[in-house]
Amino acid sequence: MRVADSATVPPLPAWAASVLRDVAASCHAARVPFLHRGRGMTGLDCLGLVLFLHDRIGVRYELPPQTAHYSAHYFRQGGDALYLRGILDLCQITTRPAVGDLVMFLAPGSAVNVGHAGVVTDPARAEFTHAFSSRGVRPARWTLPLWHPRLYGFARPRAFAAVPRNR
Repeated sequence: MRVADSATVPPLPAWAASVLRDVAASCHAARVPFLHRGRGMTGLDCLGLVLFLHDRIGVRYELPPQTAHYSAHYFRQGGDALYLRGILDLCQITTRPAVGDLVMFLAPGSAVNVGHAGVVTDPARAEFTHAFSSRGVRPARWTLPLWHPRLYGFARPRAFAAVPRNR
C-alpha cells in the first residue's frame, strides 16, 4: 500500500453489502459483456460497473464532465487515469478493504496512474468483481499474478456514509 489508511467513512451496512454481492454475481451469471462507456446490463466498462453496482444500493455520484461524458479525446489526454480520477476523487484511501470499496490497479507500464478498478465483493478471499475487456463482468482475486503486481490500493466512496445503516 502506498499511503496510510485515512478512511473515516464506515464500510457498507450488511444489507447493502449483501445486495451489492448479489447484483455483482447476477452480472457475471448474465454474462454481461465489456462495453466501453457501457452503463447497464447490455454492457459495462470498469467505471460503468462501479456506478451500476453502487447505484443499486442508492449511491450515486456527481462526476466531472470528463468522466461522465468520456470520449476518445479525454483518453488521449490522460488515458484511463483521467477516466477514473473523477470517481477516485470522491473516495478515501483505505488499507482495510470492505465489500463495495474500489480496488485500484495501475495502468500497464505505469508506476503512478490508476488504469483499472473493480469492486470488492469478498475481502477475506481477496475477491473483487470487474469488467474486463476480454471477458466481460467477472470475479477475480487481487492476489493472482495478473493483478497483484499492479495492485495500487483500495478506496472507499465518501457517499457510503449516507447509506442507511438499517433497511
